[in-house]
Amino acid sequence: MALTAVLVLLSVAMLAIITLANLSITSVRLTARGQSRAIALSLAEAGVDNTVDQIRRSRAYKGTQGAPVSLDGGTFQTTVSSVTGTTNLLDITSVGTTTSGRTCEVRARVNYSGLSVGHGAMISNGNINVDGSVLVQTSPANLHTAHLLANGNITVADPAATIDGALIAGGTVSKPASVTYTDVQSGAPPIAFPTPETIAEMNANWLADAHAGGDTILSGGSLKLTKGTTTFTGPRYIKGDIVLTSSAAMVIDGTSPVYVDGNISMSSRTRLTNRCNLIVSGTVTQTGNAASGYPTYDTIAGTQPALISLSSNLTSAVTLTGNANTQYAMVYAVNGGISVSGNADLKGTLIAGGVGASITSSGNYTHTYLDGSTQGTEFARAPVVTSVIEM
Repeated sequence: MALTAVLVLLSVAMLAIITLANLSITSVRLTARGQSRAIALSLAEAGVDNTVDQIRRSRAYKGTQGAPVSLDGGTFQTTVSSVTGTTNLLDITSVGTTTSGRTCEVRARVNYSGLSVGHGAMISNGNINVDGSVLVQTSPANLHTAHLLANGNITVADPAATIDGALIAGGTVSKPASVTYTDVQSGAPPIAFPTPETIAEMNANWLADAHAGGDTILSGGSLKLTKGTTTFTGPRYIKGDIVLTSSAAMVIDGTSPVYVDGNISMSSRTRLTNRCNLIVSGTVTQTGNAASGYPTYDTIAGTQPALISLSSNLTSAVTLTGNANTQYAMVYAVNGGISVSGNADLKGTLIAGGVGASITSSGNYTHTYLDGSTQGTEFARAPVVTSVIEM
């Protein structure tokens, strides 16, 4: 009996040892598999990072085209495709493969313009204030998408105001009962504006593109135009202020940006016509009967130009007053706010990007929003990843 008991105990001990050994082997295998998967995922993510960098250098980049790129631990392969119906959204597919053959696929969506803040006539990182018999309308008229979107509050003071879209605020919406609109929402989720890092990258790219076409240093720090037509062809960097008075005209031509490192001021019957993006490091002021923008806004094919101010003035980085006529895909105060008043006539989208900045409109101001204009504008060579999914 004693011998039998000893044999049973030995059998149990051996079984336990074998079980522990098997568990240990299984644990090692699982650990190895987990490590292999982590390496494959890292390789796929490296492929996304590499592709974004390549897109930054050339919008035409389509991926590795079936040619694996080697890194420590394995390789990655990528493809790039445009999102149907958009001009500035791209999809990246990246597959990481370890030296042992383990694969992992990651898909990322990239906004090439560096800006994805929604659709609407006015979009603010602070408040929107509408006073007077302001008319905000949509083109085409039946779409009703001339929305007012704000991370702060939206205040519509005049009962005669008409908004052909929704009033959506992160804070509160205040309005008279008679104001025309399509929907209203308070306490909305915040709009994600570009980070300071993205803004710095966009500015660096604008400067690099502009300098590539040559520099113009204005004598005495400013250029004062009173008559005739002056033309600048992009890409071009201009150092100094530009002042247009009387009947002066200025043409911004070309396909790449013109960067004015200073302020722009327009008054009286002056006109600014531009066919490429105009970036201004300071403020933009347009008064009197001045007019600026692309003259065939409603029928333009392809990418439309933007007017961009980098001023940090939270209320008046861009000022449009009097009978000012302005038509762009967007007027974007990257770090500041926008003020519109009088009988101003605007076509496009107003975007105030400064934290706590405001858009203020008053008087008999008329604003026509071309549906989808924020998507149709490729104004910043700074691709931003908006989503990543591991498949």
